[in-house]
Amino acid sequence: MERAAEEKIVASYNLTNNTITGQLVVFRNPASDSEKARFTFDLNGQRHTVDAERSVFDGDRTDLLVELGDKIAKRIAAEVIGDSLRKLRW
Repeated sequence: MERAAEEKIVASYNLTNNTITGQLVVFRNPASDSEKARFTFDLNGQRHTVDAERSVFDGDRTDLLVELGDKIAKRIAAEVIGDSLRKLRW
């Protein structure tokens, strides 16, 4: 990094040691004609659950999994990056 750029750095924090393991389950609720996708995962020793649900008449299962993926990404970002940024002081 150039010296001028280094002088402008206010704070720096390395994110390390993040591990994730989990299980994806998709199930149907015939009573409401909906499908729910649930991803339960352990991230750095803490259990998290993220759900997405759609009517079987609204798009296909791919849409459901894309929605779930977006929610998973937001949750992981909040847990990994958000907590680190909240603790960062300068």
